[in-house]
Order: sequence, then C-alpha cells, then structure tokens
Amino acid sequence: MSFQALIAAFVFAAISYVNFFVLTSSFFTILTGIATAIIALFALVASIMMLLSKPQETEEVNSTEQATPNINNKE
Repeated sequence: MSFQALIAAFVFAAISYVNFFVLTSSFFTILTGIATAIIALFALVASIMMLLSKPQETEEVNSTEQATPNINNKE
C-alpha cells in the first residue's frame, strides 16, 4: 500500500511540475502550479515517512518474537 502511495505521489508531482512549466501563461496558473508542487512535496514526505516507519514496526515485532521464547524459558 505504501509503494502505491509513493507511486501516486510521484505521478502527482510529475503532473504538478508539468502544470508549472507548461501552463505558465498567466499568474494564476503559476500560483496553482506552486501550490500543487508544495502539496506533492508534502505527499512525498508523508509516503517516505510511511516507508521508513514500517521497518521499525517489523523490528518491534521481531523484538517481541525474541522476547516470547525468553518468557517460555523462564516458565
């Protein structure tokens, strides 16, 4: 799911940069291009944070899996 979000963020960033460089005929389109580029950068940062947070969750699961045999050994 996070890879799909990352791909969608890259596609949205590409569309926003195309809007920024191609549709610079008026000042309003420049403002909308900058706004969509900022939104796309926030989406990229959010998707990268999602990708970085998932390995930490798997490490926590691995630490709990390592802790359960210790409890079994104490019993």
